[in-house]
Amino acid sequence: MSKSYGNYIAFNDSPQDKFGKVMSIPDAMMPKYAELLTDLDVASLKAMHPRQAKETLAKTLTAMFHGEEAAEKAAAEFERVFSKKEIPEQIPEFQTFRGTHRMVDVLASSNAAPSKKEAQRLLGQGAVEVDGKRMGEKDTLDLQAPVLIQVGKRRFIRVVPV
Repeated sequence: MSKSYGNYIAFNDSPQDKFGKVMSIPDAMMPKYAELLTDLDVASLKAMHPRQAKETLAKTLTAMFHGEEAAEKAAAEFERVFSKKEIPEQIPEFQTFRGTHRMVDVLASSNAAPSKKEAQRLLGQGAVEVDGKRMGEKDTLDLQAPVLIQVGKRRFIRVVPV
């Protein structure tokens, strides 16, 4: 696990983040994580389907820090959002004025992207959708009613005009 490699799991991550990070580790690394971080039987994990083994590991690690109930809720939310492609239950809101906005500005201002340069990159790659419609670098957002922005697979934000 390394912060510089982007595969660390922080102690203070939310249950959903912790669960999701474990589910995204490479299959080959999963036994090592289990061996170093839990008392799970690594041989039985290796015998399982990789997704089932990761889910077991993710529930175990999440329960260690947040309890069984939080681990089960994180697993259900993960299943709902990533397997069934539904939107998360809790989505952060960003309020801004009505009217036309450049997508780059909305992404950077709402912290959906850390910078305008990163927002441009995400838009160029086609990683941004507004209410299910893919947005490009040059696109603008005519904000008259609340919209749901999805950045990649994991980031959602609701933009609300005031």
